[in-house]
Amino acid sequence: MSHSTLGNGEWLYPGQCLVKQVWDVKGLKMQGDGNLVIYDNGDKPFWSTGTTLRSGGDKVVLTVQNDGNAVLYKGEALWGSNSMKNN
Repeated sequence: MSHSTLGNGEWLYPGQCLVKQVWDVKGLKMQGDGNLVIYDNGDKPFWSTGTTLRSGGDKVVLTVQNDGNAVLYKGEALWGSNSMKNN
């Protein structure tokens, strides 16, 4: 993935990352184990969703839903940012 943002309805798949140098943040990476991690400029993780899963089955994907909520899915929702916009 070559851009630094994930728009509504777009997906971030395992191994892909969003990179934008902001303060001490290097970027957001969807790891192959299903954990979504923010890395600092020293390549050290400082935040994650904690959704590390055992292998097998469908891969975990991140999407930004049309309501603005970022959600990790593996067949069903595993984690959500709870950042939905009010209508």
